[in-house]
Amino acid sequence: EVYERVLDRIARSKEFEIIEFRSKKQLKPYIIPILGLMNDTFAEIYGFVPLNDKEKTDFAARYLPILDPKFIKAVMNNGDVIGFAIGMPDLSEGIRACRGRLLPFGFLRVLRESKRTRKLIMMLGGVKKDFRGKGIDVLMGVKILQDAINSRMETIDSHLVLEDNLRMRGEYERIGCKVVKKFRIYQKDL
Repeated sequence: EVYERVLDRIARSKEFEIIEFRSKKQLKPYIIPILGLMNDTFAEIYGFVPLNDKEKTDFAARYLPILDPKFIKAVMNNGDVIGFAIGMPDLSEGIRACRGRLLPFGFLRVLRESKRTRKLIMMLGGVKKDFRGKGIDVLMGVKILQDAINSRMETIDSHLVLEDNLRMRGEYERIGCKVVKKFRIYQKDL
């Protein structure tokens, strides 16, 4: 109910435009700006190293073939990308089926299994600092959830969320998500 009100408010404001991709050709011009926004939004995250232009191009070329455009959302404001969310079908069953051997024909099995999977993995997401708290994350989340339901997904796994990211953890708790794994890094001087 809370999310429906936020969605209605954003839809009426016309300040933001959500881009829902249907093809890789439509997605291609947005990949580099999305990776640039990732550099900005992840700058305050512990251990994050920004991508340079060459790395952005390399990432785009490497990951575009395995991404499903319907699970990628971008939000625009005055022609600039201000938010993004990237999800992808779980590839692990396909990788397991071909026993990790992608060549010569293992990659075909991975692609086939990615169409059959009922699990969506949320890889990355971010909103420009000036636009946080305005419901942009809700807008993208609801749209991805609708596409996941239409694609008969049964489970959505989140990307890693830091323990001190209280806003994101609060959103997950509000919609009934549960923590399944915790990763911690410890340091010891030798």
